[in-house]
Amino acid sequence: MQQQFGHNDQKSTSGVTLGQYATNLGVFADEVENAGGTPILVTPLTRRTFSGGKVVENLANETAKTLEVAKTKSLHSIDLNKASTAYVNAIGSAEADKYNLASGDRTHLNERGGVVFSRIVSDLLVAGYPSELKDVTKPDAALSALIKAGKPY
Repeated sequence: MQQQFGHNDQKSTSGVTLGQYATNLGVFADEVENAGGTPILVTPLTRRTFSGGKVVENLANETAKTLEVAKTKSLHSIDLNKASTAYVNAIGSAEADKYNLASGDRTHLNERGGVVFSRIVSDLLVAGYPSELKDVTKPDAALSALIKAGKPY
């Protein structure tokens, strides 16, 4: 039986416990390895919701579980939640809202947001696993510099 999970698992109405979330990650990683691939666990992208001038870190439990599963199973992982939270805090709510798919939608990304956060993922992957990924990714030094400087794109 194929299992499926995603960002809506965080909701209390999803019926998915944090333990099941971790189990699902482990099962998916095993399936990737059994198919001959290298699983890379990526923590959730921040939801870009602000309170008191800072991002509400409402995915801390899922982030911790993702990193725990990666460590327990000796898997590759990157902390997109930490990096995206830091970036969004640096640019602020008004600029972060420019990456929303629709007004008030702080979960889904528009094309511009996809470019920015994909760049963060790529940069994290290359930084974490340069010997495996540097030669198969396309750098964008200008965008990477903007992100590193905490400037909007």
